[in-house]
Amino acid sequence: MKTEKSGDRKRGWCCIVVGGQYGSEGKGKVCQWLQKIVVNPHVVRVGGPNSGHTVYYRKLKYETPAIEREGKISYNSSLIQELPGPDPSGKYKTDSIALKQLPACALNLDANMYLAAGSAVNPKILLEECKRVEELTGQSIKSRLIIDPRSVIISDDIRSYEDLLKESIGSTGSGTGEAFMSRALRVPGKCVLVGQLEFLKKVASGEEWEIKKAIPVGLDQLTTLEIFNLAELIKEAGFFEILDYCRVQEVAPLLHTGYREAGANIIVEGTQGFGLSIYHGDRWPYVTARDTTASGFAAEAGIPPNMVDDVIMVVRSWPIRVGGNSGPFTTDEIDWKEVQESCGAPEEEVELTSVTKKVRRVAYFDESYIRKAALYNGATAMVFLGVDRLNHANRNVEGWEKITQDCKEVIQSLVASSGVGVIALGTGPEMIFGMPGVVQGLKQKRDDELGQVPLDLGGFGEP
Repeated sequence: MKTEKSGDRKRGWCCIVVGGQYGSEGKGKVCQWLQKIVVNPHVVRVGGPNSGHTVYYRKLKYETPAIEREGKISYNSSLIQELPGPDPSGKYKTDSIALKQLPACALNLDANMYLAAGSAVNPKILLEECKRVEELTGQSIKSRLIIDPRSVIISDDIRSYEDLLKESIGSTGSGTGEAFMSRALRVPGKCVLVGQLEFLKKVASGEEWEIKKAIPVGLDQLTTLEIFNLAELIKEAGFFEILDYCRVQEVAPLLHTGYREAGANIIVEGTQGFGLSIYHGDRWPYVTARDTTASGFAAEAGIPPNMVDDVIMVVRSWPIRVGGNSGPFTTDEIDWKEVQESCGAPEEEVELTSVTKKVRRVAYFDESYIRKAALYNGATAMVFLGVDRLNHANRNVEGWEKITQDCKEVIQSLVASSGVGVIALGTGPEMIFGMPGVVQGLKQKRDDELGQVPLDLGGFGEP
């Protein structure tokens, strides 16, 4: 049991958001919901750009006066509203952005963002996302984005092998797996870390540097010519520009101090899903290149086990896998027409993957697999999304009392079999709501400056 003595420094709250199936469960939406109702959110993204988290937002439908900040014309950030939740007023236009590198809190100007040591960074994708977020918010992102110097760079030349895996095992071909492999092989020059960019930028610009003192560890085994060639390659690729949009600093110590001394609320935004874990996924080789469990995410972020207060597992009503030869399900595979007919939707709603834009494969829900995922991840709470996909009458419904009885029975059965309480439900692409008591508890956490008592998210056996 974790306790705090009276008078101790403020302690925060740390949770890990993990997928309970094969990815695309809606982890980004859940992180977006969480970071809006807790104070001082610090959101950590792990993994690489082989998975995307869709963030919904809305802005006024009608033209509004642009404003000037630091010489740039942009939207007034007060006119940008984050979801989830539909707009009953009809004044706003809903849009979305699929983030492959930045955390789902990117549009929240009060949130701090981190790419941890266990991350793989594609500078081209990251730059595109940073510029888009700055365009939408009208604010510089540099003060809010910190990248660990030990995160690995994905370059175009290391993606060739993964291209071969697109057809054989349904890989996204993002280069994430090969970037991790290049780091594991520990061959100097074949792997570039974010922390080496500043030095290589000086080399490429022709600045003088003392070889013995200035060369970072990891490049010191290269010849002078090899260092110059590497710097030129990175310069030509345009990778140095990411240094204009972030601070490069060790992430884990900041999280430790913030949690233990400053009352920071930390959300680790996991990627992909339990069934894709290279260690624990039961459909190898149709898995990803890393461990996608809560313990794996904690390790990538540098968070010790005794700092994790909650593991929130996200599941969806119909599990999906990416299109192509991406491996079997544990249940029968169906098509999106069958989903439409089953839930009574007026039209077929085909889903595309956030990264590859392929039609997602879909199958029947497997309650026993969720129980397994909960055990492996040590889930303390669960979020169930896609209730409207079970019965279309639940589309955009808010409130447990309004959920149809058939769906209530499905959720109650899941809670009974897994032993994990459901704290929130999703009833549409833009709608997620907390169960009775949960939002109140989170808001109390947000408003409580002391924040010394970890938030209890469990126990909602019968909502």
